[in-house]
Amino acid sequence: MQRNLFLTAVLAAGIALTACGTDPSPKVHDEPTARTAEAVFATDDIDGTSLPDKTLAFTFDDGPGPQAKNISAYLRDQGIRAVFFVIGEHIAKSQTLPTTTDVVPGAAGILTQIALDGHLIANHATSHRDLTTLSSANVIAEVTETDNDIAPYTQPNKLLFRAPEGAWNKTVANTLNGSPMSKYIGPIYWDMGGLTDNYPNAAADWACWQGQMKGNKTYTPDQCGQAYLNEIRSTRKGIVLMHDLDGYEQNTLDMLTIIVPTLKQEGYSFVRLDEVPDIAKKLPVQCNASCATCTGPGADQCDSCAAGKFLAAGTCTACSTCANGSYQAASCNASTDTVCAPCDASCATCTGPAATDCVTCAAGRTSHAGVCAACTQCGSGSYVASQCTEAADTVCASCDESCTTCSGPLESDCGSCGAGRYLHDGECVTCTQCKAGNYVASACTDTVDTVCQPCAPGTSSATDDASECTSCGNCDDGDECTVDSCDAVRGCVHVADPTCQARKDAGVDEGATSDSGDQTAHDQAQPGIGGDAGTSGTSDLDSAVSSAKGSGCSVGHASGGQGAIALVGALAWVLVLRRRRSAA
Repeated sequence: MQRNLFLTAVLAAGIALTACGTDPSPKVHDEPTARTAEAVFATDDIDGTSLPDKTLAFTFDDGPGPQAKNISAYLRDQGIRAVFFVIGEHIAKSQTLPTTTDVVPGAAGILTQIALDGHLIANHATSHRDLTTLSSANVIAEVTETDNDIAPYTQPNKLLFRAPEGAWNKTVANTLNGSPMSKYIGPIYWDMGGLTDNYPNAAADWACWQGQMKGNKTYTPDQCGQAYLNEIRSTRKGIVLMHDLDGYEQNTLDMLTIIVPTLKQEGYSFVRLDEVPDIAKKLPVQCNASCATCTGPGADQCDSCAAGKFLAAGTCTACSTCANGSYQAASCNASTDTVCAPCDASCATCTGPAATDCVTCAAGRTSHAGVCAACTQCGSGSYVASQCTEAADTVCASCDESCTTCSGPLESDCGSCGAGRYLHDGECVTCTQCKAGNYVASACTDTVDTVCQPCAPGTSSATDDASECTSCGNCDDGDECTVDSCDAVRGCVHVADPTCQARKDAGVDEGATSDSGDQTAHDQAQPGIGGDAGTSGTSDLDSAVSSAKGSGCSVGHASGGQGAIALVGALAWVLVLRRRRSAA
């Protein structure tokens, strides 16, 4: 920034005013006037005198230079956040304003990195011309074009402006305040780093590098840095002006590496421009994201809320959404949440409390005639052929006749069976029937067949599916001519002994027949039986057969077909007698 001639004129005017007893000002500005509530640009400069003692705010003008990222990175590593006032023509070529320099290669990447390092990008006009010499249209264009160029890198509530050469007056302020550019805070001035004629007590870095210090002298980064330190120690607080001029950034970086460690050692602290009290109070409050307007940055400092929220105790809360099964009885407004009320039980969603207000139906219901009716339940012996939906009721179809419940029409689709059947591999199978002479050890169930067991000896069951076998007890009926036994089906059975009557007719002593020692004498005493086998066998047989035939139905209790049994028994008895004779 070549301001040597401008400042020389200022100082000369100050000396003249002092001689007349008037307080001189180092800046040429109109007298300050009261700002309107809408005005953002002040008619006088904004400086850093509101900062606490030994507190500094670093600023860099005229960039972005090709090596500005190095300055940005060094400050970041030192924990210092600064503001870079950039010139629009270094970022993009102007389509309406005269420009004197070329676009800096890679300007977008440089600005991105500066912002990522925690610094602010600010507006320094487009062509670096003295705004006080321009038409109102050009003044607005100078700020507007650069505003467009830096928009991707700025924070909307931290828009700062510094006038080229520091040239400013009431006309420029009023012009910008009447335009959309009134969103900026400015003009931001400086407290240190702008003097070219007070070395070694002060210096301007750009003049040190370009031989434009007093006497057209050039100074090294170390020499210039010492002059900066002297001015800072004298002023003690405020905004420090430096530059990242194309081709001279390394000098400025080298100077920073000299003054920053020294200032830290001497107890100085660093803030960003937006933290300078006189600037901070002019910046629009950055409301919490939940607020539409606010009194402060906190979530509990909202004045009003965006759509879809309501304000309660300074906090904006999202309006409630009525859940399924309820409807909006009262809508959310600026200060009251949504009021929800329950739908009729038949509704999943609704517009009101009645059963006829359903929009969609609850589970298990279908829309019918304006209400949500319960879906039909398929009864026993049928299955769901088509599920119930919002638009159609359940469709039921018949199971196979063997099934009580089923999943389909086939006999293999059974789910359960009726009485007398059990389920096996999806089919209903008829339960086994335990026949007479057996009993049901385990009854047929829905899934397991009947288990049958035979009656134990001495017991019987006369009917099918008997739950138990009954004991026969003592089957002796007192008749010596019957054979008594327990049959598993018939119980006690009395079978006539076909030989009993024949033996009686032949005079056989029943008691003697059991004694082998007396049997021979007994046999010999019987007519036709006592002879030997060779001579009397035939007569014995004829006698036995005759006796059996003659007895007819009178043998035991036999009758009808039992005559044949008696005959067979008689023959068997003859054979017994012959064996006895042979043995004798």
